[in-house]
Amino acid sequence: MPKSRIWISLWFALTTPIILWDASYALMRPRSLEGGDLRWVWRLYEIQERVDKAFGLEAFQKDPGFLHAFAVMNTVETALNVFYLYLTHISRSPAAPFVGYTSAAMVVGQSVIYALKEHFCGWCTTRHNEFRDTFIYWIFPNLLWPGMCLLIMWALGKDIIGSLYQQANGRMGKKRV
Repeated sequence: MPKSRIWISLWFALTTPIILWDASYALMRPRSLEGGDLRWVWRLYEIQERVDKAFGLEAFQKDPGFLHAFAVMNTVETALNVFYLYLTHISRSPAAPFVGYTSAAMVVGQSVIYALKEHFCGWCTTRHNEFRDTFIYWIFPNLLWPGMCLLIMWALGKDIIGSLYQQANGRMGKKRV
């Protein structure tokens, strides 16, 4: 039976609607962009489009693929988050830590790719900002999200390793593997 870590469950439960809102913004472009008929749903993205040009109309017209690919990955992440909650709180499956770990690892990987893309293009979508705006709207969220997921990976990774040791010790007559 997996450990129930309420802080991980809260993180997954609270971030799932945000992730879906974010993914749907990208997948609904150009309708979600300024002038689009569904813009009212994503009005808060005015700030994101100003700070990170990858979210704006010009980037969509040049190459919509990058943000769309991330949005699809976000939907997979969301499905894993919901599956983790189900496995942890409803079915009490021992697979829950693996699913949660996988979801968190996806977020960290995506965040690293996004930051590296920005670095290797010479900060092509964010260098136009004042440092304050860059920090508040780009650096801070891009540290918070993967930072929480690294903590989740640490906690669930310990659970997974502990479970593996428990299984191995049971088969080996209590010898430490």
